[in-house]
Amino acid sequence: MILCLGLDDRKITGSLHTHNILDSATDMLILRGTPKTNSKTVETGNTMVSYFCGDCGSTLYRQSSGFDSFVVIKVGLIEDVKASDEYKPQLEMFTRSRAGWREAVEGTTQAEGVFVPRG
Repeated sequence: MILCLGLDDRKITGSLHTHNILDSATDMLILRGTPKTNSKTVETGNTMVSYFCGDCGSTLYRQSSGFDSFVVIKVGLIEDVKASDEYKPQLEMFTRSRAGWREAVEGTTQAEGVFVPRG
């Protein structure tokens, strides 16, 4: 589980970070509907594609050209209200963008920039 403090994620959420689950793109299954997409170049130089609900506009997941075998799923979309407890962050990335008054989450790995998963 990853907290992303990058400026791009901050802008799409209106918050100081996003809480994400990184999962294999091959495991991703859309049960109904077809997400709409928006692509942009992010600060790493990679293309980030946001997949969002065409009805309500909620970001469902994102996928980066830098690690396209993975999808980044937003924890806030999980209907179980205890999901934030279950998916405790293990990594904070783009810590260079962290608000000066916000402390690091205890026990998480800290990365100043992007973290590229293996696999």
